[in-house]
Amino acid sequence: MEAKIWISNVDRSTTEEELEALFSEYGRVVEVIIDRETEEDTKTLNALVEMANEQEAAEAMETLDGYRLNRRSLELDWFDEEDEDEDYESDFDYEDDEDEEVVWEDEEDED
Repeated sequence: MEAKIWISNVDRSTTEEELEALFSEYGRVVEVIIDRETEEDTKTLNALVEMANEQEAAEAMETLDGYRLNRRSLELDWFDEEDEDEDYESDFDYEDDEDEEVVWEDEEDED
């Protein structure tokens, strides 16, 4: 069964490839997502790493919690989709809003 790890305190310069290389030392990495939608004035980001199974993810968490990467100590926790709160949901909600109507400033003034 696949397992997801929530990572906070990720330095803005960190890449998905760096996280994948780091976590792949403990098993197969299925996916890495760094939330780059965070406000630009924040110094750190959040990330999500999905590993192939819980045992590998547990070993990675035990070893890498507090690991310094790019000047930041990573903070790891289990990501439980059932306990998802609004912060998690908004951090990784990348659905396309194509149906949303766009109103240009010039159009508003014409009324």
